[in-house]
Amino acid sequence: MLLTLISSCSKPTEEKVAKSQTLSVEVAAPIKSVITQWDEYTGRFTATQQVDIRARVSGYLDKVNFKDGQLVEQVYAYEKRVEPRQRTTQKNSVPQKEVDRRQNEHDVALANLAIAKLDLEFTEVKTSIDGVVSRDLINDGNLINGSANNATLLTNVISIDPIHFYFTAGERDLLRYIR
Repeated sequence: MLLTLISSCSKPTEEKVAKSQTLSVEVAAPIKSVITQWDEYTGRFTATQQVDIRARVSGYLDKVNFKDGQLVEQVYAYEKRVEPRQRTTQKNSVPQKEVDRRQNEHDVALANLAIAKLDLEFTEVKTSIDGVVSRDLINDGNLINGSANNATLLTNVISIDPIHFYFTAGERDLLRYIR
């Protein structure tokens, strides 16, 4: 009997408390505007062309004639060809064997001269593209190797116009942009 009395007394109190706890709410109209979606990606710039500048003759490096990051221009090289001269000999003045020996010596001397001129020309470093030179990898006074198999890397040149920009995006983002 006691339980019924207690439960009947508590009902009106709960209703009064619930009514006193209701709060007033303000309602606002929604704002209409255009939303631009954007994403951020980390990427890198890459040159379209790159040339490694290597030694073509062996020896000590005398002087570095560029500054790190300097703009350089392409150098066009033209080949010079040495045409052998044909000589005519008078009959019976010198034996043909002697003429051939002297001609061979002359041809060897011309070939050695051409090789020396080519080696001298290779002492100047030239680039085949326009761009920016990186840092000097070999300093003045160092011994460089110009052999074909193990040529010393002196520096490199990268092009700056045009360049590419690469970045990685997720497949979900790609599909969203395609839609």
